Amino acid sequence: MDFKLSKEHEMLRKAVQDFAKKKIAPFVDEWDANHYLPVEEVIRPMGDLGFFGAVIPEEYGGEDMGWLATSIITRLALECICGGGGLGIAAVLERK
Repeated sequence: MDFKLSKEHEMLRKAVQDFAKKKIAPFVDEWDANHYLPVEEVIRPMGDLGFFGAVIPEEYGGEDMGWLATSIITRLALECICGGGGLGIAAVLERK
């Protein structure tokens, strides 16, 4: 059985990882200390990139990328935010 990501999923993984490293990781400690929700810095851009609608069908305004794509997005964002601590949460989301 082959568990490699498809080319599309690998591109998504790279896009999410790059976004998280550039837009979240450098600021997450400051935002946390100030109890700040980075709507303009993170939430809106993630929505614009389609990260929130990954599992929603296109006819309802989503990206229709499926649950694996949603798991990739969730895992990488949590890993960046939690410094790896999100892996436990993400692992639950990725279980089949």
